[in-house]
Amino acid sequence: MKISFFSVYKDRTTFVENQISNLLNELEIDIDNQNPDVIICIGGDGTFLKAIQNNLDRLNDVCFLGINNGKLGYFYDYTVDEIQEALSDLDNGRLVEKSFSLLEGTVVCENETYDIAAVNEIKISSIYKTLECEVFINEEKLENFAGNGLIVSSQLGSTALNKSVGGAIIETGVPCLELTPIAPVTNNLISPLTNPLILKEDVDITIKGKFSDALVSFDNVLIEDRPLSINVKKSSLKVKILLKKNHSFIGSLKRSFIK
Repeated sequence: MKISFFSVYKDRTTFVENQISNLLNELEIDIDNQNPDVIICIGGDGTFLKAIQNNLDRLNDVCFLGINNGKLGYFYDYTVDEIQEALSDLDNGRLVEKSFSLLEGTVVCENETYDIAAVNEIKISSIYKTLECEVFINEEKLENFAGNGLIVSSQLGSTALNKSVGGAIIETGVPCLELTPIAPVTNNLISPLTNPLILKEDVDITIKGKFSDALVSFDNVLIEDRPLSINVKKSSLKVKILLKKNHSFIGSLKRSFIK
């Protein structure tokens, strides 16, 4: 087994990386930053997302193990106080591998077309004026939408930005996509859906409209180009996460969101 580390703020994680390195040496586990089998993410959920974006070309070959050194750590089962336990569980095969599908997006912009992959969500939003667009599901028109924006999230991403704007939390293993409006406008002229819409995972979602000041973002990455249309569907890419054998969806919710 070969291990590499991923962190964003090295000044906050150097001590943790050194601690992990020493324990790996004791366990005679190799550190290999070029061809790892497991990438240990040290940080919070933002670090996890960035680690996946930086390793999209090797998702078939690696698993991710999280050590929470950030604020929330929803994706992680271990904290910095449990490093020895985490590495012992890894070395002794006491972890389970769970796979989660990513989102695939095609964003046609004025200057370029962007093919993107997202763990959590793909969002289009407008800050200065109402976003007006048409929404299609499998090429069938659903609605004319007006509001601050729209989010398409994966099951894994249902607890992220989607949750913050009133979207539904989806249990692990439910194969679906979720379309959630951000501050929808309802009046005598227009009345789009104001509730999250949970769809089968094989759907194709297209958003078209007049996007004079709108922007598209995905997993904390911003596309700095004016969008013309967005198409989102389930990706063939999957991220593999190593979790405790007793990991539970309810336990993660309680740990992260409930006091």
